Amino acid sequence: MFERDLTYPNGIRFRQIETQHYFIDYVPGDLNKLVITFENADKPDIPRPDGLRYAWGSLYLNKKGYCVLGIKPKVVDWYRGKCLHQFFRSSDFKAFASSFNKVFFYGSSMGGFAAMVFSDAVPNSTVIAFNPQTTLIPELTEWDKRYPQGTSQDWNGDFNDARRYARNAKRIYVAYDPFCVEDNKHISRIVNDVNNLIPLKMPFVGHVIMMWLQRADILEDFLEGAFSEQLTPHDCNVIARKRKNIARYYHVFGLHTQNQAVVFSCVLKLLELNEIPESFPGLLNELMQKIQNKAILEFDKISLKSRDDMCKPHVARGYFIIAKRASDLGLIQESLDFSLKIIRYAGHSTFILINISECLLRQKKYQQALVYVDEALICDSNIANAYRLKSRIQLELGDYDGAVNSASKSLCLEDTNKLGLIDLLNASIKAERLDLIGSSARRLVVEFGDSTYQKYLT
Repeated sequence: MFERDLTYPNGIRFRQIETQHYFIDYVPGDLNKLVITFENADKPDIPRPDGLRYAWGSLYLNKKGYCVLGIKPKVVDWYRGKCLHQFFRSSDFKAFASSFNKVFFYGSSMGGFAAMVFSDAVPNSTVIAFNPQTTLIPELTEWDKRYPQGTSQDWNGDFNDARRYARNAKRIYVAYDPFCVEDNKHISRIVNDVNNLIPLKMPFVGHVIMMWLQRADILEDFLEGAFSEQLTPHDCNVIARKRKNIARYYHVFGLHTQNQAVVFSCVLKLLELNEIPESFPGLLNELMQKIQNKAILEFDKISLKSRDDMCKPHVARGYFIIAKRASDLGLIQESLDFSLKIIRYAGHSTFILINISECLLRQKKYQQALVYVDEALICDSNIANAYRLKSRIQLELGDYDGAVNSASKSLCLEDTNKLGLIDLLNASIKAERLDLIGSSARRLVVEFGDSTYQKYLT
């Protein structure tokens, strides 16, 4: 059945069929168990002409001893090619599949769709699918607008809907987020039409569920249980609880809820986790911006990371975001006290020092504010925000030339920052620098379309 013998970059030999639209790889293994795998739709606009790329999941599965039949599309087409349908209906494939004691179908998203529908070609097989679509027939799934490359395919003919074609599977293990609206609707379409659907529900992680299972260190548990066919609904519930060990869960949960107290609870949980992703500041910023009620913020409940972690720039930036939001909501003294607590515990951090300085500026303690912003600039002299803050402090202290100099330095670092231009304009007015008044006002009008500053051009 296979036309040629080839070798992957890692030296593993495999056999391959090439059709008009697909490469079909067979990678032998030690077990008499076959896993048929399907690629997902990652980067859907980019063709996939490399026939020597690894079959999806084959590196992991081969190490476990499984034989792998990897379906590799040349373009993202949701496996709608008639040549592939003919392959799965062929007597050659039927004879090939029947030579194994057990056959699995395995894929994610677009590949999860394929795993479900092509299981019809091997009755009593087992399906393992992550966040699958069940079909993209436009008339049946008009609510799923995510995949124009999918809905534009020809959905007539064979293998077009899991609601029909997954019925012959012995078991279907499906991992998905029930709060991802489209994914949940797809599973809801088939839940009453297929046998032995065993769901791993992972609320508040989103569509790319394999990555978050891996991040939560539970992907292996799920796969081992599914491939052994011993995984039960109760086991899935136990596995799913471990999602609470990753920042993603609390971030998405917090974004979903409208209860500000719950949002702040998600912030607290994020701070308690051992995991500190590089996106830590961004996650906290999105959650903190949802909090409008300053009474929600209870600083005595906020835990600090270890001293080593607190010294990491992205961690310190995250705590700065919390303190800054409190200050913006009017909790200036609380924000100041919290920031001072941080530097006493973990040492100086540029952004925490900036927040201290800004709080002191708001309290009109200008000399103290100047000390802390200068300390911040000693820690890092490339923070434009620190120079803008220093310019405003110098303006209050009557050091107008110094204010002009600081605002100019901020623009050297961030030339297109509107706030920096406003600070430079304000300082230039006080310093009576007519040249800078005109140039900064002109940029505000021309580049930012702000006619408020037109009066300074006359």
